[in-house]
Amino acid sequence: MTRHLMGTALVGLVALATVGCSGGGGGGASLYPVKGKITYKGAPVAGATVTFIPAGQGQPATGQTDASGVYNLNTGTRPGAAAGQYKVTVTKYATSGTTQLTPEDMAKMQKEGKTPEAKSEIPGKYAAPQTSGLQANVTQDAAKNVFDFELTD
Repeated sequence: MTRHLMGTALVGLVALATVGCSGGGGGGASLYPVKGKITYKGAPVAGATVTFIPAGQGQPATGQTDASGVYNLNTGTRPGAAAGQYKVTVTKYATSGTTQLTPEDMAKMQKEGKTPEAKSEIPGKYAAPQTSGLQANVTQDAAKNVFDFELTD
């Protein structure tokens, strides 16, 4: 009986080792580096969220722009995006007036059921894949996966 348990344990360990070495941490599709720059009225857009939404099945990829408007995409916790065609959205919101609110103002707003309004700092059309007009085709060639978008009114 001990041999049977050891055999079962060995099979289990081999199975775990096989799963553990199959691409690490959830695996999935191969991902390729994707980066670019977001500008609006010629100026870099810092702190924007860039989302690549796949035309077919698959996971979206997202990134945040830095102070220079540059983003790098991640799919979940993994860097890059799967190859394929994407519709792209860009959002950047500022909460109006939150820096000037006192604790009393916040308590009053809460009592009245109000919340600070989030105001888009770029045209709202870029928040939806149906209206943004932004598209990208991610390939296995990282040199071709640089997508700069100049946003207009």
